Amino acid sequence: MHATRVLQKLLAPALGSLDRRNAANLLRAVDACLRGRRLVMMELARHWGNAAKVWPPLKRLDRLLSNPSVQAQRCRFYGAVALLAVRTPEPVIVVDWSELKADGRWHLLRAGLVVRGRTLTVYEEVHPQRRLNSPVVHRHFLAALKKLLPRSVTPIIVTDAGFRVPWFREVEALGWHWLGRVRGRVSLCLATKAFAPFLPVADWYRHATPKATALGAIRVTANHQLAAYGTLIRQPPKGRHQVLNRSGCRADSGQARKMARAGGEPWLLVYSPSLAARSARQIVTLYRHRMQIESSFRDLKSHRFGAGFEDTQTRSAERLQMLLLIHLLATLVAWLAAVATTHTHELRFRVSMLRRGWEHLRKSSARIPAPDQALRRLCSLASQAVATP
Repeated sequence: MHATRVLQKLLAPALGSLDRRNAANLLRAVDACLRGRRLVMMELARHWGNAAKVWPPLKRLDRLLSNPSVQAQRCRFYGAVALLAVRTPEPVIVVDWSELKADGRWHLLRAGLVVRGRTLTVYEEVHPQRRLNSPVVHRHFLAALKKLLPRSVTPIIVTDAGFRVPWFREVEALGWHWLGRVRGRVSLCLATKAFAPFLPVADWYRHATPKATALGAIRVTANHQLAAYGTLIRQPPKGRHQVLNRSGCRADSGQARKMARAGGEPWLLVYSPSLAARSARQIVTLYRHRMQIESSFRDLKSHRFGAGFEDTQTRSAERLQMLLLIHLLATLVAWLAAVATTHTHELRFRVSMLRRGWEHLRKSSARIPAPDQALRRLCSLASQAVATP
């Protein structure tokens, strides 16, 4: 398949670290993911190239996922992808957690490069429920991410309200920029006024307007007193209403109410002093990119709109991470196909740009026109996220 040959050329150093048979099976697994677009072992085996029966490729895939030598080289592929895609001095990278399966046993921690409408994964890890939001996990994750990114890069790390002051300090210690949202019981005070009281976030919400307002220098939480800058904005209602459930009523569960409350609250954004030169409007635009990783999670997990990873029966963290690596390589190929077949003057799409790439690969026997030029355009799209108006 032409797409896997392109991938073999782009990732030659990483593939060279594997045994020849393991590298061939990995590329065949990526090919199967491109054909069937399902990240479930049985579906990958059914779409295995030149296979008369399901059993032989299923066994090959099983051995590939459980191979310790391949698992040990996993980070090499993420590093190769980062080296290809991250070429701007200050890339916008979104970090977030996501529940992999409905039982809540495994959670995914991912760092994604903002491109257009979706993020391109730079690094990701799978952790059990007990390690969700663990400061130790966050510290090790950032250390691994730093090793993968080019040394000349100073990324802007964007996170939601689940990441708090310890995370911001870890990011700042690496010399990187950070941008996050604060909610709930977090308190802030103005650093420009002597003896200014720490006020809860709810009190700051009263001053929110549809126009982004710069708060200037602030301190986050009375205990940590983290030096930062703030921006406040109240998003206008978008007219969205939740789809009715099977009973014909809107969902009224605790989770539904929690998500509705989070969506209706103003944005109180805090960011590192290194971003103080940016305007309030630019900060809000940067934070809006965070939703791209949520769309990428849907592309991964949804069996209706994505790769159906929520249907997988894999129960091992190492094997889950290998499946995620296969999906990353397939997604990289889809991105190249998307930018290669999209005209530069096109600004709006009926479907996402990445979806167009998947559809092109399916209809054209996975052929990518001008892959080198497509890679340059992909890097250009990533750099446009930094040049916010």
